[in-house]
Amino acid sequence: MVQLTPRDDIKKQVSEILLKVDNLIRAGNVDQAIREIILAKDIDSSNSYVNAYEERIEFLRREREKHTEQQKARNEAENIKRDRDKELRLRQAEEQQRLENEQKSQTQRMNTHVEQKAKDLPITPELQHIKKSVNTVLVIDDDRKMLELITEILSSHHFEVISLTTSDEAFMLLQKWAPGLILCDVNLETSTMGGFSFYESIRKLKHLNNVPFIFLTGLNDRVIMRTGKEMGVDDYLTKPISEENLVAAIKGKLKRFAML
Repeated sequence: MVQLTPRDDIKKQVSEILLKVDNLIRAGNVDQAIREIILAKDIDSSNSYVNAYEERIEFLRREREKHTEQQKARNEAENIKRDRDKELRLRQAEEQQRLENEQKSQTQRMNTHVEQKAKDLPITPELQHIKKSVNTVLVIDDDRKMLELITEILSSHHFEVISLTTSDEAFMLLQKWAPGLILCDVNLETSTMGGFSFYESIRKLKHLNNVPFIFLTGLNDRVIMRTGKEMGVDDYLTKPISEENLVAAIKGKLKRFAML
């Protein structure tokens, strides 16, 4: 049996420690690997393999610290961005709510003004001869050319037509008068009340409960049409509309409501 010298015994111990260190490095356990290298240096500080592993472990330690700092910086940046985004969303939501409240308040003030003004509105001389008739159509559209075209078409089919360019004029008129049918554009840009608001306002007037209401729109938008129908609008006509479809829709609604 070969007798190991003290030097051979030291090499054997160091080799076993270095093998353990190599496994620890592979497992990512740098801290434990450092402790094992310190132990190996205590046994043989001049061992070149120990020194090489020490340098390798020191490099891995610095890389780990560098990665940790970078990750920490990324986390801090993400947290700052998350907080800013959250604050921005809150501000946007608050601003949106403020604008909605302001718009709602403005609409209420304008509606109150229009309603108050309408209470004392007399029927003008040119309208005094008009009585509720199934042949009387009130048309509201801020596009004057479209208004003139519709008026001309309906007049040629023996309808009596009252044409207005704003829902405000129409609302004041309807306080004291009921047409046979109302034909109104959805997008009334020159009025304080848009088409939907106008429809909701006149439906509060009991004497108009049985007056059919048709919306005109230049937008083939299913959402807008569905919104109007959910509100109770009787029909929708999409611009450009043919003379035949326009007349047929009006006659059909007048006939149906006359039977109620």
